[in-house]
Amino acid sequence: MIDSISYGQFPSLDEGMTYNEVDFDRVPAGQVFRFTVDLAAGTATSDCVIDRSCEFPTLHPHQVGRDYRYLYIGAAHHATGNAPLQALLKRDLVTGAEQLWSEAPRGFMGEPIFVPRPDSTVEDEGWVLCLTYNAARQCSDLIILAAQQIAAGPIARLKLRHHVPYGLHGSFVGEYFGPE
Repeated sequence: MIDSISYGQFPSLDEGMTYNEVDFDRVPAGQVFRFTVDLAAGTATSDCVIDRSCEFPTLHPHQVGRDYRYLYIGAAHHATGNAPLQALLKRDLVTGAEQLWSEAPRGFMGEPIFVPRPDSTVEDEGWVLCLTYNAARQCSDLIILAAQQIAAGPIARLKLRHHVPYGLHGSFVGEYFGPE
């Protein structure tokens, strides 16, 4: 099995376009698909696992490349349609249960990172860290959520004095934002 974000067609935006200018109804939404490959038969099938608009999946690092139960992912605030990522979704792939926490309307989600509790034997015991952009403050926040209780919201919020530009699986900038 292979789980992946998939699109009906590859989304593209004009260079320099801001969220205010994007018509999200015209941009394909990312969704989580599970591909089952039968090497002996030479076949593959796919099933949509999460149809809500989403991106940036993460899971317990010890489960990468193995069967896993819990997926954490940046998601649209609303269950249908495409929109900026403003929520964090936890999906139990065994039961289908979901927990959602949202920063809407003025918060925007970055890529979540799962940090396991040391010496834990439970797959979802740990924390999920995520940089969010707080449009009200025009700065970024680092939020920390208990992985087993995403819907409860952050257990800690570190308010940065500047913004951290969005990155794709990492952030790199040509300017230093720290103290002199």
